[in-house]
Amino acid sequence: MTDSFEFNPLNPLNLHYGRLALSVIIGMLIDLATYSHLWGIFGVTWILIIIFANYQSMIQFVKLTINHELVYKLQLLINSDNLEDHRMTSYGREVAHSVIFQIKNYANHIRLTIFPNGIKNSRIIDDLANDISRIFNAEVEKAPNSRYDSVTYIVKKCPTNILDVTHHELF
Repeated sequence: MTDSFEFNPLNPLNLHYGRLALSVIIGMLIDLATYSHLWGIFGVTWILIIIFANYQSMIQFVKLTINHELVYKLQLLINSDNLEDHRMTSYGREVAHSVIFQIKNYANHIRLTIFPNGIKNSRIIDDLANDISRIFNAEVEKAPNSRYDSVTYIVKKCPTNILDVTHHELF
């Protein structure tokens, strides 16, 4: 069984803001066209329009919820290394660029592909094996990769120690 998903820390739910805005506008137009005192029905219609327009985000939400332990460990990995670039804005410090993870979860190992996605220090993703091994508490090897724009690591699961969520002293 293979469970695969993509985790982008800048947009974890893969929201398409244009679709979201369009679905809200369509919901408002339906409310205006069918104005009545039956607000409950129109509220349900609005929610259904938003869900159907953004069904991919709902699927991503379910995948992230199911794999919450893995997502937590990826957040630890991001925070332990320079895998995000920050910029100062008038509102404070915000993330400008972040790596993108593509995860394929197999029965005995996890295939973790990391895309630099414009971070300044993109060479750092070549040397993440030690940090991944420490955070996941598992054996890690760098997979041979024919792609030049990403690095793939294989995290081997140990049957006695199945990627438990423990708080590491990284911060």
